[in-house]
Amino acid sequence: MDISPFRIPPQSNQSWEEIFESPATIEVLPFMTGHSGGGNAILERLRGKELDDMPYLDRPAPVYAYGLRHPEHGDILIDTGFDKSFSDATYGNYSFFASFFLKVLGIRNFQEPGESLDEQLEVHHFDPRTV
Repeated sequence: MDISPFRIPPQSNQSWEEIFESPATIEVLPFMTGHSGGGNAILERLRGKELDDMPYLDRPAPVYAYGLRHPEHGDILIDTGFDKSFSDATYGNYSFFASFFLKVLGIRNFQEPGESLDEQLEVHHFDPRTV
């Protein structure tokens, strides 16, 4: 992997008022990169709450990353979502301690084919080296 320092763009002498007078149009691409869930019910039980009226707590929630396309500054990635390591393992590329903690809490992650961030960046022509 090629790693290089981030080059800070030159400072603008525009005020915020000037910037907001002519905003750039950006494209926002949501990338659903998998699902995670199961641990919330354990936390609520520890608080002594009855869960009969909260069945949604164990439902997996989608895990998103967002790609922004700026006409002047290029592609920007917000968050990283789940990469393809989550397609083969419940805890993907998490460290041993993070995996252990999530397992104790009952949190499970999963990813369907084609959902990994790597694959979606490729489909949308986001080059990870320039993001």
